[in-house]
Amino acid sequence: MNIDILPTREYAIQLESNGNQLIIVLKDNSLPEVLEFQNGVSVGKGTYSHEALAEAIVLSNNISSHVTPLLPQGCIKFVEGSLKSYCFISVKGRNRPLYYHEAEIQDIPFPTLIMGYELLKENNGAGYIVNNVYVVTVDEEFINEDTEVFVYPYSNVGEDYQVCLGSTQLPKIQRISQLSTYPELFFNGQNTDCYYSHANESKYSFRELLEQVKGREFPSSYLKPIGMNLHEWMTSIALVI
Repeated sequence: MNIDILPTREYAIQLESNGNQLIIVLKDNSLPEVLEFQNGVSVGKGTYSHEALAEAIVLSNNISSHVTPLLPQGCIKFVEGSLKSYCFISVKGRNRPLYYHEAEIQDIPFPTLIMGYELLKENNGAGYIVNNVYVVTVDEEFINEDTEVFVYPYSNVGEDYQVCLGSTQLPKIQRISQLSTYPELFFNGQNTDCYYSHANESKYSFRELLEQVKGREFPSSYLKPIGMNLHEWMTSIALVI
């Protein structure tokens, strides 16, 4: 590809292949002009929109696109590396049972959660190991990169936003789309008082908080900000290699 600067701020781009030559003339205040030659003989001339010209160049150079796998319901971001991948899922807030020690407490409000799954590719290429799970909270129905992020307000999530799985080993997956069912594994897990002390601004013990919020929406004033927006938080988690 050759680029020549012409008088009056015009630019000529020459594309040559097997005796065929295209000259694309770009001007300041008009549409691009394309001249086509075969073995030095003019065979065509035309004016095209910038969009049409860009699409033609992309197709002619066989620029490949990246196609993601089928993603799970609620996926808001998927990051793929050579060894690790990350899938972030938004789980809309609603009231659910919460399992606290041996008790099942009904109608506990869960705000909208963002759950990040760190996946390790198996050496034989047969699937993925779910290596870590991360959880934070948002207080908006419609989220974007600038949405403020809060600490998960209950227990079992550390200050690094990582879920304490204890001795639980999550099942492997063969396809990324299988993560659709994984949030329920989190909700069905047993809660203790681990990591609760930093989780919210309520000043209640975990048991007292459950009694206060049961049957209600989770109070926004109890949520503890982490000092990052959603884009910043996901970027801090998804360190791919």
